Amino acid sequence: MRHWVLLFCATLALTGCGLGRPAGPPDTPEQAECRREARNSQAVRDLRRTVTIGSNDRIVAIDIAATEERAFRNCLRERRLPGAGGVEIPRG
Repeated sequence: MRHWVLLFCATLALTGCGLGRPAGPPDTPEQAECRREARNSQAVRDLRRTVTIGSNDRIVAIDIAATEERAFRNCLRERRLPGAGGVEIPRG
């Protein structure tokens, strides 16, 4: 139970600090599916298991948010879908 409370608090803290998902237009159904896949990715699940009560909860929450965003962007690229806002620097 404490694990979920801690994770919830960390998510709220990230959103309040501007590290959460920026406000913008709602996701398309394809983008929403990629977000679901990112939340359930193995890398994100592994990081969630490392959350403990103590001083590392904030650091792990930041790592979870970054890993989830990376998985989301990778999913969009694999499906050749446009990103969810912002400007992407072309690779060349």
